[in-house]
This record gives sequence, C-alpha cells and structure tokens, in this order.
Amino acid sequence: MFVCVKSCDTSEALRQARRLAGPETPVVSLQNGLTHVGITVRAFGGRRAVFGACYAAVLRESPTVVRHQAGQTIRLGVTNDNRAAAAGARRWLLAAGFEAPPEQREDRVLW
Repeated sequence: MFVCVKSCDTSEALRQARRLAGPETPVVSLQNGLTHVGITVRAFGGRRAVFGACYAAVLRESPTVVRHQAGQTIRLGVTNDNRAAAAGARRWLLAAGFEAPPEQREDRVLW
C-alpha cells in the first residue's frame, strides 16, 4: 500500500489504511520530512513500514487515480526489520515499470 498524502493528512490516511491493509501488507511512504516516520511505524510497525524517495512526477487525475508523468526512480530504504516488506514494495514498483534500487541506509532516503 502506498500512502500518497500531504503531511497534514498522514494520521487520518493511516487510520483509514489500517482497515484496508492486510496483516502482511507493506506500507510505503514517500513523503518529504521526518514527521511521517514515527506515525507510520506506530500504525503498522517497523516490519511493514517502508520509507523512500521518489524521483518522478505524477498527476492526480482524481481522488483514486494517480498517473505517472516523468521520471522512473524510487529508492526504498531497507532495514533489518523491513527487509521483506521493502522487497515486496520493490516488486510492485518494478512490475509497474519503475526503477527501484534498494538503499541499505534508510537515513539516505529520509529528508
């Protein structure tokens, strides 16, 4: 599950996401900043939370449709805890045509 909201909407989005995500579903946040990290880990646990940096541009066509416009790289931070979740998210991204190099130091994708 990709969390695609502005920082001010993160808590509410995660509250709603908890009802939709299965017990093993990776939860990926590509938000700028650091405030979303603690909120996401508290909501889903460090094993399922994956953070990354997006080097792409998208267009939100409607509340449920986001279309890729340019760029194709999304770096995912991998930790000992989230290794399986990050691998699952990487498979999703590769299947969608993105480059998804894993970053072994999560701090390099959090800014």
